[in-house]
Amino acid sequence: MTVALGQLLLHGVHVWQQETAKGMIDVSEPAVYPIAWPSLASGASHQVILTIEGDRDFQLTHITHAQTDSGFIPLRVQVSDQSGKNLFVQPCIINAISSINAGQPYVLAMRRLYRRTAPVRITFTVD
Repeated sequence: MTVALGQLLLHGVHVWQQETAKGMIDVSEPAVYPIAWPSLASGASHQVILTIEGDRDFQLTHITHAQTDSGFIPLRVQVSDQSGKNLFVQPCIINAISSINAGQPYVLAMRRLYRRTAPVRITFTVD
């Protein structure tokens, strides 16, 4: 089976500290990192290296995706940080960790922090 091209969206907030006349304050703003995958045949994999914006950390809060395939999609996803720490214990089927339905994202129980300028590896694999 071939999986159609698509896009995974990592939603969250950029966070950093900013100096003011009253001292350091915590600042945050919404951010979304889109990660595209190409059309992949059965057994194929694709890896994307994402670099977090240079002067801010990123707190991942939820995940969504979009693509043209419908129903069960045999595409597995894993998100890993620079140290090799994985977001999921094992790569997960995309429909289990994301929803293509607007307003129904996969919401992390706790925010996951990714450090500024640290590469984040996203791996897609087709069963």
